[in-house]
Amino acid sequence: KGPGAWWRRVLQPQSLQASPTLDPWLVDELVRRYSVPRKAAHQLIYDRQIIFCFDGLDELKPGEADGHEASHEEAVQLRAECVETINNTLDDRSVQMIVCCRDQTFRELPVKPRLGCPLQVQPLTEEDGKRYLADWANLDGLREVIAESAFLREKADRKSTRLNSSH
Repeated sequence: KGPGAWWRRVLQPQSLQASPTLDPWLVDELVRRYSVPRKAAHQLIYDRQIIFCFDGLDELKPGEADGHEASHEEAVQLRAECVETINNTLDDRSVQMIVCCRDQTFRELPVKPRLGCPLQVQPLTEEDGKRYLADWANLDGLREVIAESAFLREKADRKSTRLNSSH
């Protein structure tokens, strides 16, 4: 496969319409949002040359376009329909996909994406941060400043994360 075989693009399913799979919507998104020629977009999608990365499942809400405030139940239903479409797409075992959402939203999904074991992003502990910084040479000044400043320790804690298997 050519250089496009590992091309990754983040697509947010904000405008996903009901469809048996994501494929036609993904082609349209590549054409509309990224100015990819339709033939090339079709080839990228149907030849499975893209790892799909979907962020914002927890942000899907019906009625955003018309100003309608969605109920919690309506939002859960829309997310369930989106997961159903994701799972239909995953029936093709050559599809590679990442789906991101908040932990609470994931727990509320009546049907889970069939993606294997979910991962949960969690903040690093202070000890994790110290071990990480200890592995880097030439960072003695940074380590000293962080050790002396509660403000910088707090900022470093907020920006550092680790992955855990969950659910």
